Amino acid sequence: MNFLRRLISTESLVVFVICVFASIAFSRVQPQTLAGGGYGWDGLEYSKLYQFFSFGVAPSASFPFCNRIGTPFLASTLPFGEFRSFKLVNLLFGTVFAFSSYWIVRLRSSRALAAFVLLVCLTGFFSPFRFSSFYPVYTDPAFLGLTSIAVLALYRGYSVLSFFTLVFAYVFREAALYVLILFFIQDLVLRGANRRSFIGFLTALVSIFMIRAGISEVFNCSGSQIQAALFSLKSVFDPVRMVNFFAAISMTGAPFVFLPKVRELDSLERVSLMGFVFSVLLAFLGGSDSTRIFFSFFPLYALALASAFRRKGIYFMLFSGVGYFLTNRVGQRIADPQNYWPARDEFGFFWQFPDHARPEVGLCILCVWLLLFFIYQVRFRSVDGRAEM
Repeated sequence: MNFLRRLISTESLVVFVICVFASIAFSRVQPQTLAGGGYGWDGLEYSKLYQFFSFGVAPSASFPFCNRIGTPFLASTLPFGEFRSFKLVNLLFGTVFAFSSYWIVRLRSSRALAAFVLLVCLTGFFSPFRFSSFYPVYTDPAFLGLTSIAVLALYRGYSVLSFFTLVFAYVFREAALYVLILFFIQDLVLRGANRRSFIGFLTALVSIFMIRAGISEVFNCSGSQIQAALFSLKSVFDPVRMVNFFAAISMTGAPFVFLPKVRELDSLERVSLMGFVFSVLLAFLGGSDSTRIFFSFFPLYALALASAFRRKGIYFMLFSGVGYFLTNRVGQRIADPQNYWPARDEFGFFWQFPDHARPEVGLCILCVWLLLFFIYQVRFRSVDGRAEM
């Protein structure tokens, strides 16, 4: 009951108002992409699913996009037209994501630290609030929103609720299956083996496979992402790929460099650190969109990220804030690509994050963090506050 009282409070209302303000602000200042007629790249596939749900057009979306039927279905139930409906669904789930992430941190830390995490949720390059205005036809926000609810439920001891939330998340991103397995392991770490959680996990797992079979049948959706994973494994020996990958992770996860030793973390912070390792692994194996994929797992490692800020102090948080602002280009609009194909884009959309850009973009991002952390270590580490935030 105490937890519910804190959720239904003036503090929650303020967080909600901030999310609404961010949605309106980014909608006004960020133009929609012109690429692909406003659909971008993956959006063309999600539009095929929208056409199926809205008008009964034969399903023709390719794998793996044909798995992600959730957002197109919800958008098809709204009367605002395709672009606006997708955008509204994504902003609503974005609010759920930001709100839940705030409380994941707030229940263990100060308002200031939770507010900083909220700021990352609102202003990151691939934040649902910022990116949905530029690229409305995509599905990440719903996955972020449902995953953040699942994390909050898991941390509060409602493991079965967490597992079944991920069943719903599966129709938005198939990675929910892997997250479910991770959460079962994390529940074992936190609370040990128990029959109720085991039955809940198995039921959720079977439910996902049943949904997967149904989607495969109705939408003729089959395929494998193993090839993309194998390609990523081969790129371990490609220095350009590795520079870009670490730069992509750093745009959200650079402060993990200062995470305390594992033995200094409490049980929840340790399972959140497991979420960080899991997110890095999937971002690497997921192909060429490491920046977006890693951010899409933000709720899994938000608490561990906050623990680095909490134990270092206010100056570290300020320097990290500057790093986020610069590397995520918070003060800039997201630019359209100069060429539709990533490899031919010069100084457009694909130059604003490292995945498809030339290596100097990734190197610049890493240099920003190295310079900021060097200044912090040399000048401010000794005077930073040691009191936990």
